[in-house]
Amino acid sequence: MRTAVWKLPLKYRYSMLPCKILIADDEMLARKAIKLALPQNGSIDIVAECGDGEAAAADIRRHLPDVIFLDIQMPLLNGFEVLETLPANYDPHLIVVSAHDHAVKAFEHDAADYLLKPFTQARFNKAFQKAFRHWEQGATGARPASNLPLTMRLQQAIPEVYKTRISIRDGIKITVVSCGDVIFIEASGDYTSVHTAGKKYLHNETLKTFELVLDPSVFVRIHRSFIVNVRFIKELISHYNGDYTVALQNGELLKLSRNYRAQLLQLLG
Repeated sequence: MRTAVWKLPLKYRYSMLPCKILIADDEMLARKAIKLALPQNGSIDIVAECGDGEAAAADIRRHLPDVIFLDIQMPLLNGFEVLETLPANYDPHLIVVSAHDHAVKAFEHDAADYLLKPFTQARFNKAFQKAFRHWEQGATGARPASNLPLTMRLQQAIPEVYKTRISIRDGIKITVVSCGDVIFIEASGDYTSVHTAGKKYLHNETLKTFELVLDPSVFVRIHRSFIVNVRFIKELISHYNGDYTVALQNGELLKLSRNYRAQLLQLLG
């Protein structure tokens, strides 16, 4: 028995321009599954298919799609990093597509829906109907604008998803650094310095931003100027006045602020 495919209500099929769809997923079969599940009529227009985060960011800015199907873990830029590149006041409907069950509560979140691979047609229909209503309300002016950036709303919907890589721009070159290779991150004026075993990279994100997007079970703030990967901590050195120094495996010695001491000690067990 063939599963019924949701169809756009007849009154909208010819009264508006097609709903613009962008599909971003590094798996070709996943992109194909989404295309097959979409309504097969003139109500939608697939403006782009992207296999990595950089292509997705460029095509989103070029086409400004109404609905984005977005995988979180993609090459070059992950889903959060893609969203950080979007124009201000641009508010598409976002449907996260992933093989990992990051947060069931994202299913009912107003700002983002969620499809867990492999998804059923019924689950897809539910997500896409919500997307269409979001698009319809925006087209008619009935939907109030959100005060929160899309990246923040997605982070609220799927708080367990953290960066696995950091994309660092240097002119026209982008260096992708695995978070597992980061020893510590240091505040450096309006920038941060990302330290690995072989190199130091200047990056245009603040320590506060890194606190929000890095896994807190691995990365911990030890000072207003430092975030440390706990896997590279060699020892804590205590001083007569009660202060501590964090000794890292690469030989760096960093001051541990008293404000962050309890958090670090709890994480180290």
